[in-house]
Amino acid sequence: MEVNNSIIPGTFRFTMVHEKISRFFSKTFINRITGGRTVNETDNSLTSITGTLTVSEFGVDLNKEELQQVANLAEVLEFKKGAHILEETSVSRDLYIIQDGTVSVRMDIPAIYKFEEIIARESNCEIFGELDFISGERRSASIQAESKVTLLQIRYDSLMALFAESPIILMRNIAVIITKRITERNKMLRKLLFYH
Repeated sequence: MEVNNSIIPGTFRFTMVHEKISRFFSKTFINRITGGRTVNETDNSLTSITGTLTVSEFGVDLNKEELQQVANLAEVLEFKKGAHILEETSVSRDLYIIQDGTVSVRMDIPAIYKFEEIIARESNCEIFGELDFISGERRSASIQAESKVTLLQIRYDSLMALFAESPIILMRNIAVIITKRITERNKMLRKLLFYH
């Protein structure tokens, strides 16, 4: 079949313009809904997300279908080093799983001291936000990126809808994570009391 070469240049230019417009509006929409955070466009495949979930405590004992269901809920976000991911006392019940990078967990020291203390650091495949997910209280600590960080954000409403279908394993995993977190905080408190 003969190709009409006179049509190709115009068609090519139209396609390129269309792609640029699409990328512009897509980026504008993403920035609007994420407050300027970057949605990772290169590593947000379901395979990558499922891999992170499999290694994390949140995904323990979930079968392939259940992992896929959770992966479908995840939004991949990126933060630059030094970025504030969550602020203490803010209202949110979403869960976060670190896909890559390190974050610090910080708490404001009250009264006359007025400084921020790093109480923990978390990295690949660790989860945060689980306490507020269960309690519905305001965030008890701030989260800051210690390096370039890629996160999986799982929204509260979406996860609750999934719990209605597969509640036992997911809730057990969250309970285990919270128990470990409380144990870690108790050990930290014991050290503070001992050394002071």
